[in-house]
Amino acid sequence: MFPMARHKTTSISQYLLLAPWWVSALLALFVYFGIRYGLPVLVESNRLLKPYGNGAPTYAKYVAVGLLAISLLSAIRSWRIRSQFEGQRSLDSLTALQWKEFEDLIGKFYRRKGYQVTETLGCGPDGGIDLKLAKDGAATFVQCKRWKGKKVGLPTVRELLGAMTAERAQYGVLVTTSSFTVEAVAFAKDHSIELIDGTTLLDAISPLQTNQKTTSKNGSSGNLVGFSSGNRKVEFSEEEENAGTKYSKRA
Repeated sequence: MFPMARHKTTSISQYLLLAPWWVSALLALFVYFGIRYGLPVLVESNRLLKPYGNGAPTYAKYVAVGLLAISLLSAIRSWRIRSQFEGQRSLDSLTALQWKEFEDLIGKFYRRKGYQVTETLGCGPDGGIDLKLAKDGAATFVQCKRWKGKKVGLPTVRELLGAMTAERAQYGVLVTTSSFTVEAVAFAKDHSIELIDGTTLLDAISPLQTNQKTTSKNGSSGNLVGFSSGNRKVEFSEEEENAGTKYSKRA
């Protein structure tokens, strides 16, 4: 039995915060007019509910203001993530991120590679699966570890495999600002799990940045600790374009 990842919970407000800013803005508009003009009509004939209809203008205002506040926070969050993604220059800049900022950066990374990304705000670090990716009908679970110096070991890779097995995800990715133990690398190669260390992550981010190229701290190109699934080897291609994903697949 593999250890199971802990699940994160997400509220409605968190879903809206994760969504594009205009989602909350449009919802604020619809809700305002719906409550302001629709509620009084619905409760007009009910003596018990009619007082609520009289207060509709006030209710509509409060709800709309709350949704607009979420819209503003969502816009600020998107700007922050984009700025941090474009600003990655070294391992130091990666490890300077907070754990949630690192997760957000990885989410941005995969969106620019053409994946559909599902994320949660969560309640703290090490909460299990951080991102769920979808592309070409395949599901990939991503776990992010913003560690400095400490290597990611076999137990963490086993936990990821447990989550993949439980929800039938085809692939897994474990991304860290650090590196991996020999045991973790060997285990990942046999279970369709891709391991990405800090240096490799910087090199993979570089062609996806829109401002300028990123250079690894030590100046090397880094090595992707890829995964093998059957007779197929999957690695990052050096020719990845800014807008999409290009993998080199070796039979």
